Amino acid sequence: MRLLAENSGKGWRGFGFAVLIAATLSPLPAHAELVVNFGGDYGAGSGIDLQGKNSFGPLSVGNVVGDTFADSIGGRPFDTMTPLNPAGLTPDPGVQSEVFYGGAITIHSVEGADATTAQIDEFEMKNGSGGNDEVHMHLSSSGHLHDLRAIFYWKKSDFLNGYDINPFAFDPSSSVFFDLGPGSAEAIGTAEVRLLVQDGGSWYLSETAFTNPGGSNKTFTWDNANQGLGGGSGDGNWASYDPTAVFPLTGVSGTDLRFDQAGASFTSQQFTDIQAIGFLFENDVLHNNMDFHFQGFQVLAVIPEPSTILGIWGLLLGALARRRRRSLG
Repeated sequence: MRLLAENSGKGWRGFGFAVLIAATLSPLPAHAELVVNFGGDYGAGSGIDLQGKNSFGPLSVGNVVGDTFADSIGGRPFDTMTPLNPAGLTPDPGVQSEVFYGGAITIHSVEGADATTAQIDEFEMKNGSGGNDEVHMHLSSSGHLHDLRAIFYWKKSDFLNGYDINPFAFDPSSSVFFDLGPGSAEAIGTAEVRLLVQDGGSWYLSETAFTNPGGSNKTFTWDNANQGLGGGSGDGNWASYDPTAVFPLTGVSGTDLRFDQAGASFTSQQFTDIQAIGFLFENDVLHNNMDFHFQGFQVLAVIPEPSTILGIWGLLLGALARRRRRSLG
């Protein structure tokens, strides 16, 4: 009987030790990690051109916008190899995600014989507000009307916090934040911004759009509530998109950034291998003057800590088993 009691006591001591381990190793709360964190002072000063400014065109493409005048196209084709960000900048300490890619294309409709005016007047990074630099595009009216489409995105190879080598997919707490920045954005009341994702080798645009991004201090967030990111059955509805498409008569890849909102088919997608993330800005209505700028783009992933529950249960069951064996012995 004494032996049984001693063994029983040792078993209970083992059980108590397991409970102590369980209390010590309880899973920690989830924590947030930035996958992309564009924003801050990148050292652009009063303005420095983005790489590849007006490297394409202007080329005459006939009457493609449907008015009575000849049209031309130009800008910077979408490119997955050469970054857009100006080379040689010196960001402030702690400023991240300075490398970004994309392209910008404009179509000009010109009254008169000269149909080769399609260029982007300003395509640059420069000082914004509050010590933050901004990406800025501007088209001026010089006797013509124009539209504008632009893509800005960040590659997996430049993702933060280990996501450059580890898989990244949305969970229900993930969010994507876009900051237009202060100041006036002229004549873009019909414009929209859509989230752009490359999953594996395919590109998609979000059904949820940031519409009418004019005015000042405009921000927008894509998340589970409005886009379905990280939902139980997928990441919401998305439309297939090809940023490398060739605009007719140009023969140049990445020159047709148009997106047909009305004719697009949005279907449920569940991303498992996100290789790039950014946005498409599109204003397909002709205007005299046009400005677009942004100074912030953040992608937030909420990561659960590795669970220790199985290990804890193993300790508990082991202690109970030892207690039972010893009590029976």
